[in-house]
Amino acid sequence: MNYESLLLETMEKVNRLGNEVEKLKKTISEIFPDKEKISSEKASTMTKFNKAEVIEKIQRLNAKSNLTFDKASLRDGGGLMLNETHKIMLRRSRNYAHDSVKSEGNLEWSSWFMVEKEAFSKNSFEGYIFFVETDTEPAVFVLNHKEMKEMLNKKILEDGKYHFYFQKTKNGEILETRTDDLNAEKYLGNWQALEKI
Repeated sequence: MNYESLLLETMEKVNRLGNEVEKLKKTISEIFPDKEKISSEKASTMTKFNKAEVIEKIQRLNAKSNLTFDKASLRDGGGLMLNETHKIMLRRSRNYAHDSVKSEGNLEWSSWFMVEKEAFSKNSFEGYIFFVETDTEPAVFVLNHKEMKEMLNKKILEDGKYHFYFQKTKNGEILETRTDDLNAEKYLGNWQALEKI
């Protein structure tokens, strides 16, 4: 018996069940709105959308392209599968602008992503999606492998991890600000980067 494949299948089932539990919780809270809510402190540290909802939003946001996304299995390294053949890294972040002292009210939204160096060095992903939950429409940053490599050359590796801070200022600038302020507008909704894979 192959225990590794059995373990991976079990983990996939647990992930699916977790998504189903979240959907049930959402349904119950809609039916019984008077039930005790999650404390606002705990809720502020959580992302609003589960992976299935993120995939649905990504599909809607790139509806004009021929790109289709599915949840990748853990066996494939997680993330997404693009058009059933290409592995895409997916990272999600909540909006940190409201609780950031540094923003001083100058940001519409702010995100934070942390990715292990190994995720890039294995060349296992052909594209990268950073999904930011904002107060309105989600912001989605899309990079192909070449674009990510160029961005990593400008970043500093910290404790084996790369950090990404994508932000939108009140005056409309789209930036990645972890190392230096980098104009990141070209990556926002950059679906054509994945069409070239």
